[in-house]
Amino acid sequence: MKTYLIKYNIYLFLIIILSCDSSSTENIFPSVVVTNSESLSQGGVTLTADFQNFSEGDILGFYVDSKEYLIPNPKEGQNTVQILSGLYQDKKYSFYAFIKTSEGGFFASRTQEFYALSGSFIPKINTITPAIGYIGDLIEINFSEKIIGVKKEDFNIKLHTKDAEIIDVIDDQTIVCRVPKFLSRHEYYRYTWAKMSITYLEKVVPCNYEFNIKAPIIDSVSPKLIDWGDEIIIKGDFYKEGYPPDFLTVNINDIPATKITKISPNEVSLEVSIHMFVNNPKILLASNGRGVFETNTFRYYPPEIISFQQGGIGDEIEIIGKYFWPASYVNEVYFDDYKAEIITGESTKLVVKIPEGIYIDNKALLKVRTTDELVSEAKEFNFQL
Repeated sequence: MKTYLIKYNIYLFLIIILSCDSSSTENIFPSVVVTNSESLSQGGVTLTADFQNFSEGDILGFYVDSKEYLIPNPKEGQNTVQILSGLYQDKKYSFYAFIKTSEGGFFASRTQEFYALSGSFIPKINTITPAIGYIGDLIEINFSEKIIGVKKEDFNIKLHTKDAEIIDVIDDQTIVCRVPKFLSRHEYYRYTWAKMSITYLEKVVPCNYEFNIKAPIIDSVSPKLIDWGDEIIIKGDFYKEGYPPDFLTVNINDIPATKITKISPNEVSLEVSIHMFVNNPKILLASNGRGVFETNTFRYYPPEIISFQQGGIGDEIEIIGKYFWPASYVNEVYFDDYKAEIITGESTKLVVKIPEGIYIDNKALLKVRTTDELVSEAKEFNFQL
């Protein structure tokens, strides 16, 4: 009996020992303690923590103001994360380190704070190009040194008072942005230039750059010979595709063109007023507040007599032709130097009363005149007796 009790006690002791070992193994939980936070010269920070007792498949990292920064290849002990962008300079941030287990557990360090100090670092501009262009063009801002890990969101760029869309960051050193429509259609004065302002993580970057609107370019005006009221086509370079100006105007000899039928980046079509009597008038095309003159423009066809009725002094006859002014009061008809009365008129037909005069051999030279420069070729007219 005594022997049995001894064996039984030994058995209970072994069970207790084994239970203690099993319990101690199961209660070794992951742990994490922040050991260091160090601000970097370019506005970032290095965070370090000691991670223990985690398993393969667990997720390790830091929460900084509720944003997660993961450790890509965690190891037992000290692990570090560098945050090189997205932190506003001289701002206080709260953070803690954490372990997410594959079973759904979550273990975190005590919350601590750091300042994203920048020292004296503010990016210095090397070049900004181009200095002239159209609304919608791209501008490249190149800095004198790389800003490691910089993001588009770290910058705010304005031209005049309008935000420029930041398109891309190239090699941590060049920002690409698009010229905004900084001209207001509601202001009497429309700016043709804009001063640029830049902030990096809410810090002002010294900048003396000005962007100037490019003047439109006229390459050609066609056709070179037109009839009254015809359409002309002006070709050139007027604005960037997809960014039409609020105002594009054309003046012909200082008179606004009111019948513009087409506007595109490279072509403007319009009807010439029949009241524009000048040959080769100057054209002013203005886009986005900038204008360009063109003096090699167009001329009118001179009037042309095709046929006419016969008659005597005082008779009314029809003159058929081309390129007459579309109404009667501008055209003038002469028999030699005697001016005829125009009864009715249109662009292809005039009805006139043959004037009294002294005509040699009952003949006269018949001609139609619209302006001093636009006179038809004379036709011989034989009077009926």
